[in-house]
Amino acid sequence: MADSINIIDPHLHFFDYQNGHYHWLKPDHPPFWHNKKILQKNFNETHLPTNPAIQLQGLVHIEAGFDNLNPEKELDFLNNRTLPTYRSIACADLTKDDFRESLKRLKHYSHFIGVRHIIDEHGEWLLNDPTFEKNLALLAENQLIFEAQLDCCDLDSAIRLATLASKYPDLQICINHAGILRDYSEWPALPEYAMWRAAMHYFSDQDNIAVKISGMEMQNLRWNWQQAKWLVHKLKNLYGLDKLMLASNFPINLLSIPYDDLWLGYSEELDLSDEAFQVLAHDNAKRIYRL
Repeated sequence: MADSINIIDPHLHFFDYQNGHYHWLKPDHPPFWHNKKILQKNFNETHLPTNPAIQLQGLVHIEAGFDNLNPEKELDFLNNRTLPTYRSIACADLTKDDFRESLKRLKHYSHFIGVRHIIDEHGEWLLNDPTFEKNLALLAENQLIFEAQLDCCDLDSAIRLATLASKYPDLQICINHAGILRDYSEWPALPEYAMWRAAMHYFSDQDNIAVKISGMEMQNLRWNWQQAKWLVHKLKNLYGLDKLMLASNFPINLLSIPYDDLWLGYSEELDLSDEAFQVLAHDNAKRIYRL
């Protein structure tokens, strides 16, 4: 690999812990990670790498629950930071009939490029909700991005999302955290693996679906680079290079690995050529998020 690497991190979060809600970070709310306490503080651009081997040339801030009822407040928080080139993904409730009005407010922010409504295990009802679909169509109409965080071991939900992607080809969908293949301590021989693999096949058929490889610490705090390499090359064989992105999930990555070590590991441990790494760590994010 080159002496230094150029990256665009397409999936990270900053916390204004004293002023935001962040219900999911509270001790009595799931997820119940045993070391979640290390996340219960402010995180911002000052905590990103100073390692000269890593040149952070842009980032995509993904909503983190600052105020889910007033998502523009999180974008105001970003406005008050001194950031490199960036785009923002806001929180959204796509089951609301008044989402169009919320979208009008969000579009006033020059860095706003899309929304996330966390699906997780609720895909069966969310992805079949007529209002949810209507609002996905509105995102497509406005050439905005939908960040899809869902349990892709739920094959029915994955098929439904792929169907919606086919129906709305102007809607760019970014699958978060490689589709959340659950606890791979016995990697990859799991009952869920067949479902996840089938879901990834359905997604790979859609030109408007991209996959971000991140969040491994959320499935297994003891993940290792052999497992990560398996995941990256499995997805590369399905998608080629143009629809995959490496990302950090900062600061949640700190549950397992420091930020610098993660990106240097991506560059050194995945058995990728310099050219392939550049595409996965920089070029695709630049194109997809219009940075």
